Amino acid sequence: MGDAWARVRAAATDRTSGAAEIARAAAEGLAAIPPSRTLEALRLLLASHPSMAPLWRLGSDVLAAPDPGAGAARFLERLDLDLAAADVLAPELPPWVVTISRSSSVLRALSASRRVRVVACMESLPGGEGRDMARALREAGKEARVVADEEALRRLPGGAVVVGADAVTPGAVVNKVKTRALAEAARARGLPCFAVAGETKFVPEPLPLEESLEATPIDLFTGVATPWGLLPPEEAVARARRADLHPDLLAYLAELRRDLRR
Repeated sequence: MGDAWARVRAAATDRTSGAAEIARAAAEGLAAIPPSRTLEALRLLLASHPSMAPLWRLGSDVLAAPDPGAGAARFLERLDLDLAAADVLAPELPPWVVTISRSSSVLRALSASRRVRVVACMESLPGGEGRDMARALREAGKEARVVADEEALRRLPGGAVVVGADAVTPGAVVNKVKTRALAEAARARGLPCFAVAGETKFVPEPLPLEESLEATPIDLFTGVATPWGLLPPEEAVARARRADLHPDLLAYLAELRRDLRR
């Protein structure tokens, strides 16, 4: 059990990986946690990453299952199916795109696209995840360069914007700070702006926002690439409203909101 708790704690303290990557690591740890301590482990994860929808969906699967291992296995199956979201977007992209932060889903979409040649990666301060994203894209054979945030927002050097998502709620896409400014710049220039989000990114309630994240109104996006296809904003909203969260997690979400208001 010690190794399982170590994995859960490592996922809780991970400040560099994307939401899907953290959720995968958390699921592997939760699979070996005793049922009597499942909620304790989930509260640790969710208190550390309250904005990450996949952790809330993982918790719902684990709490609804006969045992944590079965719930974690079901979640991991759905997480694997989420990879299709990137494949849906890949053929829609122009040769030069702009992105922000580091998203495994965006990385997969850009790497898989035969049309994309050049990627402008916003530096993405605070944190500077754009540098890691550029390195990963170069390893995938793409030409990628890091652009200072303000320069990218001013010049928007690309034919489309592509961003990841920590969550898709009925009103917004939650992602790195400056995503809203990027989406607004794309709208002002008449460029398409896409988010990539697997099914596990959809939640029916707004989530508490971590300091480095913000909620961008979903109607600023041209579409949300999902395993079900490239959805217009209104259909993405409907999908979010239909997503389920376990009653115990809804209660904990209300608790977190009360704590933030104090």
